[in-house]
Amino acid sequence: MGNYIYQKMIQESPIAYICVEFIRNDKNEITEVEVVRVNKAFEELSNMDREDLIGKRSNDLIDKDQISIWYNAILETIKNEKYEFEKYVNVINRICKMECYNEDGKYIHFRVYKISESAFKLPMSIKKAPFPAWIKDRNGKYLDVSEKYLEVENLKYSDIIGKTDYDLVEKEKANKYIEEDQHVIKENEIHVFNNIVQKKSETKYFEIAKWPHIDDETNIVIGTMGGSIETTNEVELIKEAKENQEIFLQIVNNVEDIIFIREEDKIIYINKAFEKIHGIKAEELNLYEDINGWVNHWDEVEIEKEFKPYEYNKTDTMFLKVTKDKEDRWFYGRYCPILDEDEKVLRKVCIVSDITNAKKLELQMEKLRMDFFANLSHELRTPLNLILSSYQVLKLRMNKLNSEEFEYFDRYLNIIKQNSYRLLKLINNLIDSTKLDSGSFTHNPKNRDIVRCVEDI
Repeated sequence: MGNYIYQKMIQESPIAYICVEFIRNDKNEITEVEVVRVNKAFEELSNMDREDLIGKRSNDLIDKDQISIWYNAILETIKNEKYEFEKYVNVINRICKMECYNEDGKYIHFRVYKISESAFKLPMSIKKAPFPAWIKDRNGKYLDVSEKYLEVENLKYSDIIGKTDYDLVEKEKANKYIEEDQHVIKENEIHVFNNIVQKKSETKYFEIAKWPHIDDETNIVIGTMGGSIETTNEVELIKEAKENQEIFLQIVNNVEDIIFIREEDKIIYINKAFEKIHGIKAEELNLYEDINGWVNHWDEVEIEKEFKPYEYNKTDTMFLKVTKDKEDRWFYGRYCPILDEDEKVLRKVCIVSDITNAKKLELQMEKLRMDFFANLSHELRTPLNLILSSYQVLKLRMNKLNSEEFEYFDRYLNIIKQNSYRLLKLINNLIDSTKLDSGSFTHNPKNRDIVRCVEDI
């Protein structure tokens, strides 16, 4: 009674069912299978009567090139008692999901799920999308393509449906596309590939996304779906950026100035000039983590002009003197901020020049200037003293003259005296200025008659 009810339930089930029996040879090896039972749902699915199916063997129902696939499925079922797979069934002319159950190594029971017709069509939103899209079955045959696909490839719908990549492109590319499709199906997840298409003298770049195409009713993978977006402009921009970067690196690594890019309190890039100038690598000072490592490197740091805070969004400069092992060096730096759309500082590019040689030369020139004026002052003062001495001697002899001659010579001698003292004052000022520069000037202020002083000038 129980077996009868079980058989009746199978016959009335909406799920297609077929049972096959193993045909074995003298060595007990499976050579074929023979249909022993089907239900009504399978008859409807296959559009064949029970009488046309019962007793039929695998060679009568399965194409020769498919025999090995079904044979492997049978072996997996015997091994695991249950096995599931998806396959195109030529008797039904449809892709189906198969659930296989082993019974005592003698029978295999199949439950067959038909995949819906709509699963082979692109959704209308993708069909009219502004990018090429397509659906392929598990064997790589094109089932549907978007309107943009036909436009880009300059093909008719009938030129591609039912075809594989081997019918459309050269073998090498077809192998690549099929390999990608199989990888997507195997991993059952989306993958993105880059493709280069050479058309005549024009090279185009595409980013292609492929993902498993799953039937909504059976939830099985029946093929792949894909879409492509042209990325030629983006690729060309990246190439140009890389070329510009290479040019930039060639320039900054061959200049004598230190160039670094700062982000907050750390450095994210520094050129080779740093090591050339300092004789130490940036990594040894931990500059990529803390910019203060550079300051801590010196024995003494004397900042004559300091950088403004990091948030300052204008060009800025600094000047400092550093000492290491009793050797002085001078550096001049310029900060150029990189701003976002809100004028806030993203990063800062800094150019630091080692001006030690120029500063030493400046100090030498200043010393020469001071020495020159000091010598000049003394050289001028000597003949001036002789002039004043001569004036005093002449003044002593003035009483020998008559009144008329006295007035005449006295007037001109006073002119000599006045201008001699004026010249003496200028020479003293030169001497005092050199004393100021050398730091040896002593300031002794006194109260004087400023009015008379001005009038005497």
